[in-house]
Amino acid sequence: MFTGSWAYDPTNPAYLNNLTSPGYKPKTGVVHIDSSGGQLTAHTGDGCSWTLDGHGNTAELAPADQTCRTPGGTVIVSFWSMASDGTHLISVMNSTDAENGEYFVGSGSSTRQP
Repeated sequence: MFTGSWAYDPTNPAYLNNLTSPGYKPKTGVVHIDSSGGQLTAHTGDGCSWTLDGHGNTAELAPADQTCRTPGGTVIVSFWSMASDGTHLISVMNSTDAENGEYFVGSGSSTRQP
């Protein structure tokens, strides 16, 4: 359901999808998800990997408050929940970026890449 590469859809300000808050910066890029033994690992463009527990068509960050050290600083994801129909993925995320700026993506939408 989740394994593969997912590209964030273009931002649509009318629907506030793929916009970070505060600041309303577009959320872009590709997330690659693989699976091993029921646990999912999401690999993001900043070189970080995040573990999620998958159950059917939903997945949630497990454990919460995961940390990744990058050359630009420390990234912390405190919440990430997603649901997928196999073609589209909807997610909600709360994190702190490498510049220590906290942001929230309330309506993240992605499409599976071929």
